[in-house]
Amino acid sequence: MVQRSPAHFSTGTFYWAHHEKMCVIDEAIAFMGGLDLCFGRWDTPQHILVDDGNMEGAEGSTQIWPGKDYSNARVMDFHTLNKPHEDMYDRSKVARMPWHDVGIQFVGQPARDLCRHFVDRYVLFLYQANAWLNQLLDIVPDGTISSGLSTVVNDIPVENNIGDALVDRIIRAHKEKTPWRACILIPLLPGFTFPIDHNDASSIRLIVEHQNRSICRGPHSIFSRLRKEGIDSSRD
Repeated sequence: MVQRSPAHFSTGTFYWAHHEKMCVIDEAIAFMGGLDLCFGRWDTPQHILVDDGNMEGAEGSTQIWPGKDYSNARVMDFHTLNKPHEDMYDRSKVARMPWHDVGIQFVGQPARDLCRHFVDRYVLFLYQANAWLNQLLDIVPDGTISSGLSTVVNDIPVENNIGDALVDRIIRAHKEKTPWRACILIPLLPGFTFPIDHNDASSIRLIVEHQNRSICRGPHSIFSRLRKEGIDSSRD
């Protein structure tokens, strides 16, 4: 587990944390996904970019995304939320940002477990922030907390192995001389209000830097590991 609560930006602990959004009802029904439960996140399978009032919407309305639900965080973040029915943009000039996510519903004991997870991982830190590290170690016995994408629990390393799996599969295809492709889609830039060179955009620069380190920059990146195996990533 990797936690970031309270914020420890000044000490070099940045954004490594679970990204999970949940809704638990009476410890019996639970919903889990990766998107914020807020304005602007509901979307249709068509991911329509324009909603200027000329489209067919709900009965009595010509808009699918009224007010603050029409949003694009790359242009401007939310403001004046006490006026939810007022637009934030000129719809004739600014397209909305589409969203796509996978959610899951839990019923019964798994929902209760998810509720317990919420209490352990979040409420505990909210009320005991000053002793956050000690409390975290109480939850994870004999655990070592890392500022990266891995940790050690009971002397067992727990890591994100997606990069390893890609490297191993590419090496296998190279040795077997069989065609194999993996299509990985990531945003050009994470959604953020300011340009990447803005003084307040340090978070987006950190995210992009770690993405580059994972893919192509440094000795532990996917590309570097492939080159050590004699695979030219730009050609193969």
